[in-house]
Formats: sequence, C-alpha cells, structure tokens
Amino acid sequence: MPIGSISLPDKFLYSARYRVREDDINFADHLAAVRVLPIAIQVHESWLETVGHDPETSQFGLIMASSTVDYLTEARLGDVLSVDIAVAFVCGKSFDFIFG
Repeated sequence: MPIGSISLPDKFLYSARYRVREDDINFADHLAAVRVLPIAIQVHESWLETVGHDPETSQFGLIMASSTVDYLTEARLGDVLSVDIAVAFVCGKSFDFIFG
C-alpha cells in the first residue's frame, strides 16, 4: 500500500490538539509508532464525550475492526499535533472514522 493512501475528507467533525509527551518518545527520539493509535483513540473518546456518549451508561459500543496508519512525518517531544476526526463510508451498522 503506498504512503498517503488514506483519502482525507473535505470536512472534519472534531479537532483536538495533542502535545507529544516524554512517554510517547521512542529510542530514536521521535514519536513511537505504537503511540499513534492510542493518541487517536484518546481524541476519539474526547469527541464521543462532546456528543454525549457515556461508555458507562450507553447501550451501544464501538468495535474497531481494523486500523490503518500512514506515517508521513516524524513528531518530537513537545510538538503539538492537530488530530481531526471525520466519519465516512456509512453503511448499515458500519462506518469509518478517519483521523487527519
């Protein structure tokens, strides 16, 4: 799969900032690949709170069936990432969250 293969939508539903912390940094002194998905999930949970979803009382849940990450550049300690969320490909009970 070529780099940059995820198509980003024109409009995002939510945007948050994330400052890269020391525990996000790997041995090469940049954001560890294993930290990208947890950061996306953290922002995703923040968005769900803004739309009134409470995982403790909700009668529905979200299952992540798969994930794809395009690593386009490095981030370093203290960098501020802009994490944007969109919904795409809605079909029945399935849809994609796209993070930009």
